[in-house]
Amino acid sequence: MNKSKLPSMNKPYKTKQEWVYSTLKEAIQSCTLAPGARLTLDDLAEQLNVSRVPVREALLQLQIEGLVDMAPHAGAVVSPISLDSIYELFMILEELEVLAGRAAAENTSLKDLKDLEGILAGMEEAIADGDVERWSKLNTEFHGEIGRLSGMPFLQQITEKTLERWDRVRYCYLAEVLHKRISQAQEEHRQIYAALRKGDVKTVEQSLRTHNENALNAYRAFLSEEGQ
Repeated sequence: MNKSKLPSMNKPYKTKQEWVYSTLKEAIQSCTLAPGARLTLDDLAEQLNVSRVPVREALLQLQIEGLVDMAPHAGAVVSPISLDSIYELFMILEELEVLAGRAAAENTSLKDLKDLEGILAGMEEAIADGDVERWSKLNTEFHGEIGRLSGMPFLQQITEKTLERWDRVRYCYLAEVLHKRISQAQEEHRQIYAALRKGDVKTVEQSLRTHNENALNAYRAFLSEEGQ
């Protein structure tokens, strides 16, 4: 493990455990700690300049969230990203988004869509600037905003947690998948937004399904080519 990758404590967290958890989670989400990377208590404690206790507690929490795999006598590793896990993620996300999109189309006014319109405009600017990373972050915001527009707080919460899982896939395969798909994906976002403006429930639902299925197929094709 590269000991220069993890930062020193410089944020106001209440406890060291919270900081260690946040630091490790961010490193896993951004693929700074790659899938399959070994996580050794002593090494992490040394890098983060803390005792083993907050590291162990953080790893247990990350295991609950599915980001770390732990086995007796084998230690901890960053959870792998398999084709099956990507398929499961997209299937769940698709159904959540269809449910949110349907509710948004039925109940949202043009005024309510201002934030979504602003996100979409920012994505257009990012494409014009060639800033794929910014576009990708705004992409997550776009889908999160659809969850908010549903008017169902619990659905929004579940959607945000699912998007958080997707963010890890996005970071790990940004260059290989997203660079090739960005133009098509943006056109799909335009279609979703246009359907929401019209309150066209059927088209919103179909557009969201098509968008998720096309994204899944892009990841599936890449991983199949790589033999992963």
